[in-house]
Amino acid sequence: MKRLLLFLTLLAPSLCAQAQRPARPITTIPQLTDSIERIMQRERIPGLLLTLVTRDSVLFAGGLGLADVAQKKPVTPHTLFRVGSVTKPFIVVGLLQLIEQGKLSLNDELRKIAPEVPIDNPWEATDPVRVVHVLEHTAGFDDMHLNHVYNTTPTDPRGTAIVQVFRKELRCRWRPGERMSYSNPGYLVAGYLLEKLSGETYEHYLAKNVFRPLGMPDATATLRPASDPKLARGYTYADGGYQPLSALPIYAGPAGSVSASATDMAQWVQFFLRDFRTPGGAALLQPASLREMETVHSPLEARAGLQTGYALANIIVSQKGKAPFRGIMAALKGLPPCLPTTEC
Repeated sequence: MKRLLLFLTLLAPSLCAQAQRPARPITTIPQLTDSIERIMQRERIPGLLLTLVTRDSVLFAGGLGLADVAQKKPVTPHTLFRVGSVTKPFIVVGLLQLIEQGKLSLNDELRKIAPEVPIDNPWEATDPVRVVHVLEHTAGFDDMHLNHVYNTTPTDPRGTAIVQVFRKELRCRWRPGERMSYSNPGYLVAGYLLEKLSGETYEHYLAKNVFRPLGMPDATATLRPASDPKLARGYTYADGGYQPLSALPIYAGPAGSVSASATDMAQWVQFFLRDFRTPGGAALLQPASLREMETVHSPLEARAGLQTGYALANIIVSQKGKAPFRGIMAALKGLPPCLPTTEC
């Protein structure tokens, strides 16, 4: 089975723009980039990062347009983009590594492995929150409240202090495992588990155990990437021109702090196509872990046999009996990325 994987990040205020159906099929990379550039001009998108790969080759890894409009700085294969919730699969891979080491399991109860996490679960006695619920957004937690999205202070709370920031969001609104409701604070908890069980910050863990082995030279999970000269600027379009946006850090780092380049993402997406193997052929995870990541486990529809929806940081969308669509979509203001993959 052949799998094609595309990673696309836009310097734009919206992902809603849709291309008109082309008059002729696009069959070459130059035709594809020409078509995208026309869309960029029409939809006022100053720049984007694009990666297109197969299991064995990189068809395109680079950028179109500008990373900095004022300086007319082009997007290059090493320009960093904040990839938002595409961070979540990195956290899942880290936790799957710890699962393979026997440090936890998907079915572990959070109250037993991290009792210090302030979860309010009225159904704790019969339906405790488990690791899988956090990773599939089925714990029933709320999403970030508005004042908990961007961190405008000069400090970054760590450990239990940052978990306490989201105390109000960590309330189960229904029995855990019943239904999916997107919750960034849930992935903050997942990142906290990664730190507690590995003994390292999630940024250092990902750099050492994921980015470096996969040959991702530019990738970083730092909470404050704005000082990096390789970072692309985000924009909104107003008053007839592009208005730059500040690259504010976010509170829930494990839910969305990774920045990466086209070169990095080519390696990352091929990692999935090669069944969790590095460019040199080493197994970063076992194939069974890939199957776990691509399986919806906990909600009612999954228990009834329906495999669609949010798996472990991996959205599965059926295509009317055709090849499934998998991936993750995300957005930071001015920088909405997506990571779709199709199988054919």
